[in-house]
Amino acid sequence: MKTKVLLLLIVFTSPGFADPSPYRQSIEAAKQTFSFLQQQRLTRELTPAEEKEFFAALGELTADDPVWALQRELGADFGVLHSAGSQKPQDLAAMDELKVFMAITVDVEQRATTLAEARAFGQILREFVVRHDVKGATAWAKAQ
Repeated sequence: MKTKVLLLLIVFTSPGFADPSPYRQSIEAAKQTFSFLQQQRLTRELTPAEEKEFFAALGELTADDPVWALQRELGADFGVLHSAGSQKPQDLAAMDELKVFMAITVDVEQRATTLAEARAFGQILREFVVRHDVKGATAWAKAQ
């Protein structure tokens, strides 16, 4: 009996079953709005109200989810290098590095439960990117 109670306690208090924080809920709502309206922009012109909502969601994500913002910047940089079609070793190495940093941001993005934590994660990851420290970023992300 004690084993069953302990198992249920562990299962229902694990992060996978915990309710998301208000910060996470707000960010996820902004992501859903942004993604939906971004898809709509591909097929039709948004109404002025939808356009306002789209940019409000983008602004919220940019300001309040710095890891998401960094991920988009890394993706844009990768896209520029990839579309240039360069086969120079330094460009290929830069693209490989960007792919690793993007994977790290995807992994870390959901971990922040407060704005302060998200900002700290974003700042730390940006420092790794600026230093081109893939190994350090990978080790840091695994330790989180």
